[in-house]
Amino acid sequence: MSLYREAGSRRGRAVAVLAAALVVGLLVGFAAGWALKPEPTLADRLDDLQAQVRDGLDALELVPVHYESTNPVTRRAAVEQLAAARDEVLGARSGLDALQPGAAERLERAFDRLERQLEQGATVDEVESAAAALERQVRQSARLD
Repeated sequence: MSLYREAGSRRGRAVAVLAAALVVGLLVGFAAGWALKPEPTLADRLDDLQAQVRDGLDALELVPVHYESTNPVTRRAAVEQLAAARDEVLGARSGLDALQPGAAERLERAFDRLERQLEQGATVDEVESAAAALERQVRQSARLD
């Protein structure tokens, strides 16, 4: 027996080998799980698109409500609500165009028209009518109806 041998060195190596095996096993398991994860289905993608568009519709619904106010701060909120609605709806541009080619561009023009009406001081009835028409167009484009 050697005088320079440390007691317990085999145990340390065994622990190191087990720890390395555990790390390798975790990495292999993670890689396999990542490779085998299911791709989102078309129905999943449509649900995501419609959820995003619904958020935009919620904001769009508030545009005429704020616009009919005589308070200038509240009336300006109509413009902010329209911007929020535009961001949500047109944030789903690629999905909208996949459902109906050119839909996003048509919606963008409709948002522009309503924004011009707000800026030019259109009547409450005109804004309500334009917002309702835009809502129908968004719903149709996202297949919510």
